[in-house]
Amino acid sequence: MDKSSRQLNEKEKSYNYSIAFMKAFFSFLVVCCHYWAPKDPTFYPTAALLRLIGVAVPVFVITSFFLTAKIYQEQDFPKLKKRLWRLAFPYVIWGVLYFAGYSLIDLLIKQVSWKDGLRLDLTVTDLLWQLGLGSSEKLSPQLWYSFVLIVMTVVIWLLFKLGQKYTPLLLAVLSAGMFVLQYTGLNFKVFGAMRYEMRYPLGRLCEMLPFVCLGILLAMGILQKLSQRRVLVAIGAGATLLLIGICGWFITMPESFTYGGIFTLLYGGLAFLFFYMLPMEKLPECIRKILKFLARYSFGVFCIHFGVGYLWNAVLCRRFGWQTNTMLQCLVIYAISLLVSFLISRIPGKLSKQLVE
Repeated sequence: MDKSSRQLNEKEKSYNYSIAFMKAFFSFLVVCCHYWAPKDPTFYPTAALLRLIGVAVPVFVITSFFLTAKIYQEQDFPKLKKRLWRLAFPYVIWGVLYFAGYSLIDLLIKQVSWKDGLRLDLTVTDLLWQLGLGSSEKLSPQLWYSFVLIVMTVVIWLLFKLGQKYTPLLLAVLSAGMFVLQYTGLNFKVFGAMRYEMRYPLGRLCEMLPFVCLGILLAMGILQKLSQRRVLVAIGAGATLLLIGICGWFITMPESFTYGGIFTLLYGGLAFLFFYMLPMEKLPECIRKILKFLARYSFGVFCIHFGVGYLWNAVLCRRFGWQTNTMLQCLVIYAISLLVSFLISRIPGKLSKQLVE
């Protein structure tokens, strides 16, 4: 076996199919979060899925910082710069693409005198809000997530730099402090009255930080120890998720920007543990290949789906009278977003791949 073959073999062995499954599954749930409105949300399987939809973004945050923890632990500045570039480049480019794309489509619709134009009345101000905080209501508001990741990446880097020896304790104290701000209502009071573009990205910094800390702490040996009892942990986490789904929860939820409260952290952490512990690497090779493909373009789906879904609802459904907010619609939006992500990745050059991978 030559050197390149050995490297490929080692890379395959180190590939985590459980994380691949989470990326694929939860990226679809993000689509459902924006474009699915079930007729009976209290029906148990639907209610359980809605709970998972509610922690889709938190699971992505946990996963992101779990996978990048070494950058902060080792204070690897070149990797930090690379990480920030990988976050900032698509964040800026997608904001510009949404602005240009929506403007062009609106113009084309108006040119053919179709009364159901987008009527977004976009201005440069909308673009500036999008590029500044990632949350223009008229463009690509889901990119608040990228804004939060960029800010949290810098915060965690500085935290490790200033207190390497006491970092686990600092992470725990910082998370506790965020919950104090949430349950006292201070976080919602400060940011809740702000305009849309500021309210969610800034208000969710406080709500996302506990998930960031959990991802880091899991990477600092906790998950490795839990993996020694992989089956037991998976059963325990799955049973607890099931119990919560059936019985509800007794912890009071604070007024928040969707992701606040101890319950959300608990449920999101349990969901991550459950799926991480599943032996996905034992799936048939053909299934594993599909998982790798879907996981590879999960970020692209996240970036693209909002525009696909908006155009589907605002243009196609309005024009042809199609029903909106169905599970079938979410599947179609996911498939189109996946296809577009794949096609973008085929454009020569690494920059195109960084937009969707």
